[in-house]
Amino acid sequence: MTLYYTTKEIRNTVAEVYKELNKDYDNLVESGQYNTIAYDVGYINSLCNILGKRELGQQIYNKFMKGI
Repeated sequence: MTLYYTTKEIRNTVAEVYKELNKDYDNLVESGQYNTIAYDVGYINSLCNILGKRELGQQIYNKFMKGI
């Protein structure tokens, strides 16, 4: 079974994951949960690539992975 998502659904997912990561970032770094940050950034990056927004994905990567 194949699932298909609309562009709008993918964009909403990117926004939701970004918002949660941005909110929880400091706590995740303090508690050493770098794998969670890396997973979320990778997920967002992949979705941005699907949308053809590689530059946006790179900006998000730079924001969250810079200090890790």
